[in-house]
Amino acid sequence: MSKVKRAYIMFFIFIVLYFGSSFVLFSIPGLENIDLMLYNIIGQLIMFIPLLLICIAVSKDSVKNIYQFNKVPVLDIILAIFLAFAIEPAMSLLSMLSTIIFPNEVSEYMAVTYDSPLIISVISTALIPAVCEEMFFRGALFSQFKNIPLKTACLLTGVLFGIAHFDAQQFLYAFAMGALMCYVVYKTNSIIPTIVVHFTINFSQLIFSRFTTDTEFTEELTNTITEAAAASEMTIGQLVLPYVLMTVISIPLIYIILKFMGRRRTVSLPADNMILTDNEFLPVYNETVFDYKPQDGFAEKVFTPAFFVILIIYIGYIVLTFA
Repeated sequence: MSKVKRAYIMFFIFIVLYFGSSFVLFSIPGLENIDLMLYNIIGQLIMFIPLLLICIAVSKDSVKNIYQFNKVPVLDIILAIFLAFAIEPAMSLLSMLSTIIFPNEVSEYMAVTYDSPLIISVISTALIPAVCEEMFFRGALFSQFKNIPLKTACLLTGVLFGIAHFDAQQFLYAFAMGALMCYVVYKTNSIIPTIVVHFTINFSQLIFSRFTTDTEFTEELTNTITEAAAASEMTIGQLVLPYVLMTVISIPLIYIILKFMGRRRTVSLPADNMILTDNEFLPVYNETVFDYKPQDGFAEKVFTPAFFVILIIYIGYIVLTFA
């Protein structure tokens, strides 16, 4: 079985557990009466613990190779924090553009954190998603795409990360963040920096939404940007322009940060995998990992029936949600 097929199997298992965990929560008497953030923590653990364990069995690889909790220099951790703040304008811009069509339900969810203790809210919205989502998407899934080109692997993981939110409004910025975080993992050979980035973004959004005093603005964000513009007597362009400018300014900063994060690993093909004869490479049947640089004829197929089934499931869910 190819690594790409294993990745799609993992993602199908994720879908089953994503929706299955909700049914498990609903079946536990009295659980709906507890704190909402605590309820979310239980739900995430019910989903991610078995998922991450199953991925080890499906991948048939070591835990270290799958989840890549490799040590990184302190500088990479610091740069990861700066990267989080550098990409936030772009993430906000993509989120705002998505709300032209789809309502922003995330801000409404974040507003609910007011009713929960701060530590519980941090664990629910920042810590668990940062650790578990990075382990699954930038760890388990991304590690299975080493037999396809790096750019394709990053984009494909980004697409799956966007789909995994099952929210059309979140897809665009989740896709962009997912693809970028894959490149960070490739550069640093570790998911620790991406966990830091993910946590920093979620934590900063939590703090902003929790301590902002402009509740009217928070309510407007739950609608589309068109409705928000009408309510504030501004045009969409006036609302979006500051984020466009901040994104343009932050792009060079993002480039510089990525340039200094990690060291590009030298890729060498194992001698027993290729035989050079008369200037032609003849493959040997024990295919191995090519580290996102497959040679001609060795790259695995990405657009398999499994990919289109995942796409159909996502589109069908979105259509039913907005029907």
